[in-house]
Amino acid sequence: MLDERIVSLFKRHWRQTITYWSAFFSFGLCIALLGPTVLDLRCQTHSTLQQITWVFFSQQFFLLMGSGLGGFFRKTLQSSLVALFSCTLVISLVFAFIPLCNHVLLLSVAMAIAGLAMGVIDTIANLQLVKLYQKDSAIFLQVLHFFMGLGALVSPLVADPFLAEDVCVQGANWTANASAPADLLHLRSSLAGQGAEIGNLSQYPMHTEGVVVTRVSYAFWIMALINLPVPAAVLTLMYHERLLPCFGNSPRLIHRDSLASTSPTSESCHGNGAYSGFVYTYAVSPPLRMAHKKAGYLDSTFWASITVGRLAFIYLSYKYTAPRLLIFSLVRTFTSRTTPP
Repeated sequence: MLDERIVSLFKRHWRQTITYWSAFFSFGLCIALLGPTVLDLRCQTHSTLQQITWVFFSQQFFLLMGSGLGGFFRKTLQSSLVALFSCTLVISLVFAFIPLCNHVLLLSVAMAIAGLAMGVIDTIANLQLVKLYQKDSAIFLQVLHFFMGLGALVSPLVADPFLAEDVCVQGANWTANASAPADLLHLRSSLAGQGAEIGNLSQYPMHTEGVVVTRVSYAFWIMALINLPVPAAVLTLMYHERLLPCFGNSPRLIHRDSLASTSPTSESCHGNGAYSGFVYTYAVSPPLRMAHKKAGYLDSTFWASITVGRLAFIYLSYKYTAPRLLIFSLVRTFTSRTTPP
């Protein structure tokens, strides 16, 4: 059971705390959606697989830039919440805009903007929670990252029904050829590893020109709507704290800007986001050749494991010190990587 002091702290700061948690849910939605949709986005932008991978680099590089930029907004609560509102709203706008990107460069710019917003969210949410709870912040930071995992778990599940079953750009020779359905079936079987003679996937050209057959736009539009309550929650907090321009002359309900600005040791989600993105393309390539739908479940499994781990560490961070938990995690990671298959 949590002691009364922790519960009392949460009751005192619950509005801000839940707002920061919801912002990290938005972070998770954005970081996990690119992986399972990358092949459909390749078709939408008429790009090669090599070209579309630059979108990952764009997102991750600007996420790093945004993490540094977020430090400039940490001095006052008002600047932090304004930045948080802007960034969570930008993520919804980017989700809505992605289906309109018909070139890989335009898509890279969109994901760069989203990455910048994610980086700012990452820094602000961690810093502000440490400001609020200081030495008692560990358990609240664990919950923060749990919400990131929860968002990342939801994202691939929403995208899954809209992913193309087969090749999503059909070249002219496919659409005109009467045997095209059989070729598609053969390709699907090969991707699933069920073909009698499975060659290299390069024998099936990944067309960049032709008829685009994908419904992935609906996934991004749904995610834009799912994310909208997050900037609304930030705006509600700003209204409650009288930080909106219309309350500029009113006395604030709280004065937390004078709190010490302790920089947290923020856990990096950047490596997790990169891994979850590339695991999908790895799964559909040789030697695994998994079906597109099955490969999409890898993202969900990966983020589900992280979410369960975060949930467990909410309790463990309360019972044990951070060094002990860190040593245990590092040892467990090392042994899992060195254990022979």
